[in-house]
Amino acid sequence: MIKQDYNDGKKHIHVLSFGAGTQSTAMLLMALEGEFNGVIPDYIIFSDTGGEPESIYEWAEKINDHIKAKYGRKILYTNGGSIRNDLINAADNDERMASLPFFVKKDDGELGMIMRQCTDQYKIQPVKKKVRELLGYSKGQRVGEVVHMWKGISTDEI
Repeated sequence: MIKQDYNDGKKHIHVLSFGAGTQSTAMLLMALEGEFNGVIPDYIIFSDTGGEPESIYEWAEKINDHIKAKYGRKILYTNGGSIRNDLINAADNDERMASLPFFVKKDDGELGMIMRQCTDQYKIQPVKKKVRELLGYSKGQRVGEVVHMWKGISTDEI
């Protein structure tokens, strides 16, 4: 549960992983209004997959401008590489890459989504890496703070 005081003697850091979609935008705006037990995220991080539609980048910038003006906060950017370039390289070189949420026709003729791994590789891991950087930790160094990662995602991404 998100709360202001955990009474455990540890420093707690709240990070909102912003994807510029409906869920994370709603969560961001609610969080900045203190609607989650009054807790405001310490960091707001957008992980650029390098393959988002232009409308996502435009929306992220529009929201960033809005929260800078209204709340004095900003979105921090990171990335885990370019999903688009990685897909092209994998196809050209017959290499593996993280599974994308493609829809395929199943044996029974119905459409279904294949298992996705790209959310972890291009969104979750880069945000974790950025948090470590922001807190001053090097790779492999144990994080002393308790980090609460807020993710506004659809149930199909869980």
